[in-house]
Amino acid sequence: MPYGSVFGNQRPSETGSNFSEIEIILVAGNTLDSVTSDDPVDFVLAKTNVAPFYPSPIYNTGKWSLGSSAIEATLVSVMPRTSKIIVSGTISSDSTVNSGHVAVRLRDTDSVMTGTSKQYSAGATAGGNTVEIGFTVIGFTTITSGKVISMEVAKDFSGTLVVESILMEIEPVF
Repeated sequence: MPYGSVFGNQRPSETGSNFSEIEIILVAGNTLDSVTSDDPVDFVLAKTNVAPFYPSPIYNTGKWSLGSSAIEATLVSVMPRTSKIIVSGTISSDSTVNSGHVAVRLRDTDSVMTGTSKQYSAGATAGGNTVEIGFTVIGFTTITSGKVISMEVAKDFSGTLVVESILMEIEPVF
């Protein structure tokens, strides 16, 4: 049941039910560099030293297993899932050039999700040491049991690339 239907305008946490089976996954306070090269096409798995977690048990449907050192989720449900995936968050870098860029994309085990590769300016600001970049990517995929949805990052400068925080929503498309 979509939000706002049988239960009026009550949220899943108010009704005790997550009928739409939306997963909400968070990473907050990560300080681990994803250690990418300075080649903007050399994507690597976004790493984290903070385990991804559910903000509330209501958003853990038991259909996904979360990575512990990377921003990824593995489908453990037997049934294939067609899902919309939204990931937004903050990336910090210590780029020392004004023309620096970071790139973010989502992929499932088999391929990059269409339309999810995004590039953002990450150039140093006058007098600044660290640049923080907000990002959002949205993708759709049909995934089978054991397959993985992951976030990958790349950059075109020397220096760090830290995915400080993310909010990932995995919403089934019924």
